[in-house]
Amino acid sequence: MLKNYLIIAWRNSVRGKSTSVISIAGLSSGLAVALLIGLWIIDEVSFNKSFKNYGRIAQVYHHVTFGDQKMTISDVPAPLGEKLRTSFIEFDAVATTSYAREHVLSFEDKNLSRPGRFVEPQFIDIFSINIVEGARQLGEKNSIMLSQTLAAALLGSDPVGKVVKFDDRDLLTVVGVFEDFPSNSEFRELAMLVPLAYYFSRDERSEKQEHNWENYSFECFVTLRDEELIDRAEANMKTTLFDNASGDGRTLKPEGMLFPMKKWHLYADFDDGLASGGQIRFVWMFGIIAVFVLLLACINFINLCTARAEKRSREVGVRKVMGSARRQLVWQFLTESMMFTLISFLLAVVLSALALPWFNELAGKEIPFDLWRADLLIGSIALVLATGVLAGSYPAMYLASFSPVKV
Repeated sequence: MLKNYLIIAWRNSVRGKSTSVISIAGLSSGLAVALLIGLWIIDEVSFNKSFKNYGRIAQVYHHVTFGDQKMTISDVPAPLGEKLRTSFIEFDAVATTSYAREHVLSFEDKNLSRPGRFVEPQFIDIFSINIVEGARQLGEKNSIMLSQTLAAALLGSDPVGKVVKFDDRDLLTVVGVFEDFPSNSEFRELAMLVPLAYYFSRDERSEKQEHNWENYSFECFVTLRDEELIDRAEANMKTTLFDNASGDGRTLKPEGMLFPMKKWHLYADFDDGLASGGQIRFVWMFGIIAVFVLLLACINFINLCTARAEKRSREVGVRKVMGSARRQLVWQFLTESMMFTLISFLLAVVLSALALPWFNELAGKEIPFDLWRADLLIGSIALVLATGVLAGSYPAMYLASFSPVKV
């Protein structure tokens, strides 16, 4: 029966070539837009999920008060990390780091500027950084780790053991090469890791920051022993900065909080000390746009089908006279709709693949086009079925309702 339905659907589509082309063009363009937006949404909601300890990683934030205004900041003084590491059993690892900044590396006649961080050794364990060459940890203070891309561009083959000049001042030995961070992660541009101990040894000003509770120039990341401990850990460390600060630091009334990694990208906005959303609003907005575009494509398909009702009415009348039940006619027209949707989807895949490089440039992303991923494959099948049913239900019910006598 299904084979018969498909043969009839194909014959009808060939007879009405112009209508078929318009229907497929409309549906494929709508599906292509939905696919691209869907890929963008999946990339957004999967941000940072490549990290092994995704559910247990958090960053130390503080609510600070300026007059009548409460602000939420990620800046912390350097000694806070050591205090959290030695005083709280809820944390499996704690790492203080500088903010990512551009640094210049020189080797022979090459000079490259890339983002880097000064980090404590625990940073590598917290983010499960994959070391592909050399030591598993940063060594002496005059050592450095490079990303694969930077190591290949600056040093070529066998980079471990080579000496580079850092910011045109000191010589650092490359002790390891790490795999580049995924494009949909917080550290996607990070290309070098340098011991925080080296930063403190550079000059007198930097050395003073190591034990200064008033200098908010660093970030602090933690791994919880268990994801469920976040509330208890937050309550215990809430007043740590306030208790160790002097007069100037206490005037800010800092209140510590733990901001879990799962919220970094989509819920990073705070208003008067309260979470107020963030990138998540764009996820919802573009998701709604995709649904509306797809609905418009379906409505266009429905209009074209019902416009052909007069030509199909005699077919329906003859089939009913010959004994076809209304249910059989509904399935026949739904099969036609599914065939059109499947053809439109295949064309939409081609359009999306062609448009993806431009779309990535526009969105500032590096989204891969891999429909064989389990989540994308399941989503694509669901999209085809939902679109086929949505676009075909009304025409199927409408055409199957024709009375043979009236026809």
